[in-house]
Amino acid sequence: LSSSSAASDVYKRQGSLRLWQLEDEIHLKETVVSVGKRSGVQPDYNHHCWLKPASKTEGSSSNVRKSVAMEGEKKGSSTLCALTEDGNVHFFAGGTDLNQSLTLIRAVWDDQSRPPPRAIHAMACARGLLVSGADGLLALLERDSAGMFSQTRTFTCSPPQSSGGRGAATTIATGSDSRPSGDVKLWRRETTDITSMCTGSSQETLIVMTSCGQMASFPLSAIELLDPEGSHFSFNGGGVVGVHCGSINGLDCCVAKPIFATCGADCTVRVWDYANRMCLLVKELADTPLCLSLHPSGDMVAVGLSLIHI
Repeated sequence: LSSSSAASDVYKRQGSLRLWQLEDEIHLKETVVSVGKRSGVQPDYNHHCWLKPASKTEGSSSNVRKSVAMEGEKKGSSTLCALTEDGNVHFFAGGTDLNQSLTLIRAVWDDQSRPPPRAIHAMACARGLLVSGADGLLALLERDSAGMFSQTRTFTCSPPQSSGGRGAATTIATGSDSRPSGDVKLWRRETTDITSMCTGSSQETLIVMTSCGQMASFPLSAIELLDPEGSHFSFNGGGVVGVHCGSINGLDCCVAKPIFATCGADCTVRVWDYANRMCLLVKELADTPLCLSLHPSGDMVAVGLSLIHI
């Protein structure tokens, strides 16, 4: 539901988008949102947000931020943005389809032949619209002079690695002009879905939650200056972060020391100090580990890989 008492909207997984208007401060009136000239089956909607119409004061960041902060006060003239499972962004106004759709584009170093990433969360910002999605997508959508939205900036969120936070795929893209090559499974483990976003009134820093259960910050105020191929997400905790991205396939405890080791579907082996509740070491592997055994002294770990290697 939106924050406004004038109107609110609800989306359903069955491929419908409905608008609810509050009448007489008591009763709700339901309106099925028109899909205009679009044909075919209605998509599954994942999320929505309200956008204020473009104002004449768009050149002033303070005025724009104030306008965004007042978002939802007059929903009758606002634009409704709806995200779909197939990676599209649709725009509506007053329950009517604006016949404007936008398909999300992957990062420049990514394989563009893959289907569009699933759109998960949308949030209005001073620059326009922020959309997060699967495979670590963070996209900025801005409105042009004609009032049409386009994707102007694209970034990728990679889970923190033992070397300090930049995934191998991003490192390859930075070091060469070609897209990352190799095992697709290896590339996928180096991104994490952005499931939700929020920011303060100043909109200087964006806080995101990821599918691997971690929180990260993004310098939203400097978005124009950031390299799209770089890694700009700072994960909380610093140093070695121990959260696995995916299922845990193996676990073993040490007899002589207060440590234990885990291995998971994210192709990592992690050593933990359970007395201090922290991760001590992260080792990345080229294959998926299925099991492990920790030596009683805690000095060695035997890991069984899916290619029948130890």
